[in-house]
Amino acid sequence: MPTKQATKTNFMEGKPVEVFRAGDYGSKGKYSEADLDEAVKTFESGNRGVTSRLVLDHDCKSIDGTPGPWGQVAKLWREGTSLFASFSQIPEQFIEWIAARPYLKPSVEFYNRTKDTPLTLRNIAIVTEQEHVKGLAALPVFNDDKGDYSTISAFADAMNTDGLMQQKATQSNGTPKHFHRAVFDASGNGSTQGPLVEDNLCREWLDASGHTHNIVSFAIQDTAGDDGSQHSHALSITTGAAETNDYFAETEKPETAKPTPKEGEQMPTEVEKMQEQLTTQQTQLSEFRETVDTLSAENKTIATENAELKKTLATFAEGEKARKEKETKDSAARMFGELVKDGKALPAQEERLVGAFVALGEGAQGLFETLKAGPKKIEFGTRNLPDAPSDSTDEDDLDIEVKKFQEAHPGTSYHDAMISVSSSKKTR
Repeated sequence: MPTKQATKTNFMEGKPVEVFRAGDYGSKGKYSEADLDEAVKTFESGNRGVTSRLVLDHDCKSIDGTPGPWGQVAKLWREGTSLFASFSQIPEQFIEWIAARPYLKPSVEFYNRTKDTPLTLRNIAIVTEQEHVKGLAALPVFNDDKGDYSTISAFADAMNTDGLMQQKATQSNGTPKHFHRAVFDASGNGSTQGPLVEDNLCREWLDASGHTHNIVSFAIQDTAGDDGSQHSHALSITTGAAETNDYFAETEKPETAKPTPKEGEQMPTEVEKMQEQLTTQQTQLSEFRETVDTLSAENKTIATENAELKKTLATFAEGEKARKEKETKDSAARMFGELVKDGKALPAQEERLVGAFVALGEGAQGLFETLKAGPKKIEFGTRNLPDAPSDSTDEDDLDIEVKKFQEAHPGTSYHDAMISVSSSKKTR
């Protein structure tokens, strides 16, 4: 069967191209269907004097030294959640360039919207490096003079579970002759009219469930018999993980193909690794908190023990103080008892002398020795004493009066009180 000849007529010119979808684009904002309608209405009413152009990448790249733009936006409309556009005045150079790259996707540029200005389309870029909206339909690819077109996603139904899609013509096989980039018609038949395939090119397409894939290997194998009369065309597409970037990235993360694990070995995905790291960090944090709680409890126990120890030491110190005071008083009482026994002190002097001994502490022994060496205050015997004169005063009574005087005159020493009481008695 002869190879179907492809032409460049009507490629993209006037064809509907899905350029945007309503959704949440994170820092770039949220766009509802009403927002898309606003952009359409603005475009149809003159687009605020702005000519929306078809450009290559958002920085308006040139092709082989020829600068853009590469056409104009002829029409803008909404279907469901998708925004569509058609183009006009597309130069043949751009048609040839994009025909070899049907995996590229469009990406819209809007002017910053304010409360006083509606959503306005600036340009529509065909992006080669920057992110397009996830899941947009592929660009239309030219095939014949009728202008019919298809997209790479037309081959989704033929894809097997290994991610490898092959489609062969009915002609017999022969020896491989050369490889060309594939050009497809609406039925999924391949043509060898594209340029020669380059190695490691990466293209994007949609499978039947709407998932995005990168095409790692993409080629038409043109074979012929020795007589050149028999031909076979085999289309081979091998897919890999979809790439991401951030020009208009949706909040939903793109699906990625899992790496193939070795036999008997489970290879964790990046998400699983992150989950394992998070679990490990949470375990470490829990252990750290338990350690902190344990140390805190130990510190509280130590603080309680320290408080109890201080209380015990204070009680012991008070006991020691009381014991020493008692010992001092007992010693002073013994010394006073000896002085009274030896006649060196009177019983009425007990309070004063014992108080002096206690106050002097270790120096009390010196006072005791001095008093003990002094003359006797009274001789103990049985002899009768003459009657005391009428104005004589019993020493115990005198001592009582002296104490009363001190109580009546706070701050008066015992000696001064004695002089005052004695003088008072003499004047009576």
